[in-house]
Amino acid sequence: MVRTFKTQSSSRVCRLAAIACALVTLSACLPDSGSIRPSPGGASTAGRDVSAGRYDRAARGYERLAKSATSSADRDEHLLNAARAWFNHGESMKALSSLRKVRGAFPTDDPIIGMLLATDKLVNGQARSALNDLNRLQRQVKQPQLPAFLELKARAQTMTGDATGLVLTLTERETWLRRGSDIKQNRRLIWLALRDLGRQGHALATPPNANRNLEGWLTLARLYRDNGRNQAALDQQLKAWNQDFSKHMAAGLTANLSHGRDNPAQSQPDSVALLLPLSGRLGGPGVAIRDGFIAAYLNDASNPSRPEVNIYDTSALSATDAYQLATKNGAEFVVGPLSKYNVNSLIEKRAVSTTTLALNYLGDGVQVPVNFFQFSLSPEHESAAIARHALSEGMTRSVALVPETLLGERLLASFTAAFEAGGGKMIDAGRYNPANTDFAIPITNLLNLNSSRARHQQLSAVVGQKLEFEPRRRQDAQLIFLVAGAKEGRLVRPQLNYHYANDLPVYSTASIYEDDANLNRKDLEGVTFADAPWIISPEPQIVNQRTILSRAWPQRIKRRGRLYAMGMDAYALLPELHGQHQVLAEGLNGLTGRLMLEPGNRITRDLDIATISRGSAQYVPPVNEFAEKPISIEGGN
Repeated sequence: MVRTFKTQSSSRVCRLAAIACALVTLSACLPDSGSIRPSPGGASTAGRDVSAGRYDRAARGYERLAKSATSSADRDEHLLNAARAWFNHGESMKALSSLRKVRGAFPTDDPIIGMLLATDKLVNGQARSALNDLNRLQRQVKQPQLPAFLELKARAQTMTGDATGLVLTLTERETWLRRGSDIKQNRRLIWLALRDLGRQGHALATPPNANRNLEGWLTLARLYRDNGRNQAALDQQLKAWNQDFSKHMAAGLTANLSHGRDNPAQSQPDSVALLLPLSGRLGGPGVAIRDGFIAAYLNDASNPSRPEVNIYDTSALSATDAYQLATKNGAEFVVGPLSKYNVNSLIEKRAVSTTTLALNYLGDGVQVPVNFFQFSLSPEHESAAIARHALSEGMTRSVALVPETLLGERLLASFTAAFEAGGGKMIDAGRYNPANTDFAIPITNLLNLNSSRARHQQLSAVVGQKLEFEPRRRQDAQLIFLVAGAKEGRLVRPQLNYHYANDLPVYSTASIYEDDANLNRKDLEGVTFADAPWIISPEPQIVNQRTILSRAWPQRIKRRGRLYAMGMDAYALLPELHGQHQVLAEGLNGLTGRLMLEPGNRITRDLDIATISRGSAQYVPPVNEFAEKPISIEGGN
């Protein structure tokens, strides 16, 4: 078997490594002590640990034996046994670490070693080659490794876009599972893989002569792909799917996808008032939100319960006067106002008399009426989302570089809170003046390069001669959290590279990415950031909408696309906030993010993730799909 190990440090590889690790760790594979082969000399203790099922102790024992081995053949055999033991313990990445130290040829008749080699190819993004290897290996795999093998093969099929293949593979896997919890998890694996292929724009077409099980899965995935951000349409499609596939193994899943409203009209207000500034300082944002809201209204033309919408210009009337006029005219639901000042004014004057969705946040701790909700495109959502993403990639130690501004401090605090809540540690933070163009001082201080130079000078003084020297940056950080606009980012990132941080992943917020294909983003290559699905999602439904609107209003969509999406999400929130809010407790897929209702009636967002590659934003699927709210799959055969 040809060795194809690669060493890469990109965030994409970290993501693939975490997914590949999860596959074997979460598999229903039963350990097989017979797969551990006798090692030469001194391996009796490790062998006893294997026999007793203490695979982690055995693996460490074999690794110690490898270090003290006197021949290359003995060393390699100990390392291979360490890899097998780590695999049986459910630690595929540790198994790979042992395997990568083997210097000789790999055995060609060992299913576990073959699976690990294929996993390594997946980690390095070589999914098609991995799939070819797994197809050749399949005849050698027996129980108890078969469930893990089929799971790994399904992941390779997912990464190559083979929806039909992954369904067939995981359906076969289910026949080897015995516990009900494992069967439910296997069905969840099918769903998550199909869902993500749909998000990435794959066709999900049903092949000719497909069996009923395959047809049901692909039909369900397509209808969710096409209607996932239109809950009313999704509910209707799911109802039809349930009638057609009532005995399907995914039948229980649809209850979690549906909002469960038999009559959505009962949750829709009859009359809505939209309070926005249409001129003046906030006129541009106000018009963008208005246009998005009206576009969503027009897209809802088939809804017989679509509300009447009246627009009130808060640049002509005070927000309080506009609110009172709207309610006097019969508005059952008010969307707006937009500015923080006007939102505060409504609360201070106790003017709220009907269900209201304000388009900004009040200060922390402000008490609000039960029918008053707050929706904002807060950049703190982005910093918290990118912190969670870094954790999901295995990053636990961060430094930060932020501007000397109030916003910089807010985003640093938000990132740090989310990062440390998930077990990470913010080691150090530097500040820079965004008005400057040379950031050498804050960067060298943050990276401890001055300390490295001081040590060099001391050593040169001791030996009495000038020594060759290259500064060494701090080694305790795994990533840099950078707060910067696109302009500042194009200046800061090359200077980080110049100061020996080119191998440190850089994570940022949406401000670093301007949605303009004409911009040169070469200097931002590799930066990973959190942003709204409207900007970075590859979902066909979103891409088509953006394409149509960009042709109609190219400059407006380019400058204020996120606000346009906010208007569309505000319309989507009407039935949820006018109803019982159960859906928002679990999350609603919006164009600005996954929307959730938090304490204080604040609607927060979880964002999509992208990495700047070759000048464009490349969508990054979630690393740990299993951390999402579990889906209960009951019923169905």
